[in-house]
Amino acid sequence: MYHVLIGLKIKRAIIIGHSMGGMTALVFCLTYPDNVQALILVNTTAAGLHETGLMPINETLKMIRTFSFEKVAERFFAQTFFAPGTSEDLTNWAKPEILKTPQFVVEESLKAIIEHDVAEKLPAINVPTLIIHGSQDLAIDVKMAQIMNDKVPNSSLKIIEGVGHHPMLEKPEEFNKIVLDFLRKL
Repeated sequence: MYHVLIGLKIKRAIIIGHSMGGMTALVFCLTYPDNVQALILVNTTAAGLHETGLMPINETLKMIRTFSFEKVAERFFAQTFFAPGTSEDLTNWAKPEILKTPQFVVEESLKAIIEHDVAEKLPAINVPTLIIHGSQDLAIDVKMAQIMNDKVPNSSLKIIEGVGHHPMLEKPEEFNKIVLDFLRKL
């Protein structure tokens, strides 16, 4: 990401990341603080997800290796990533999209999530930070957003009620309004 910004001659950017992308955004901000104007973190965490969410990551990884990513996604996808009552059109669109990810990529991603831990470094983030989280996220517990908000100076937390892991898909108008309000204040 750093080399992309430099190649485009962008000195400072507003970085937004969702889920694992939020973990990447945190690491980027901590590694290249002079290149970040503001940070937006969506349904993410600063520490590995050993015991949070619907099922511990180690158990998920074991199930994927035993039964295949496709079978695990078929069984747990909608209930893990979307709030109850989410439109079937949305979940039916999203499921084949996630199944395009090769199993080895899913496995390596889960291992990286387990190892991710920048929680103690959060007080070093010195840019305006917006943390958005769905109230019914079963993949990453909302308490992770509250922990980040407590540790990141100059942060604000917006919980979107009645959504799961994808607030930008489940309630796009509300999500977009929160992001635009934050950006207007910069």
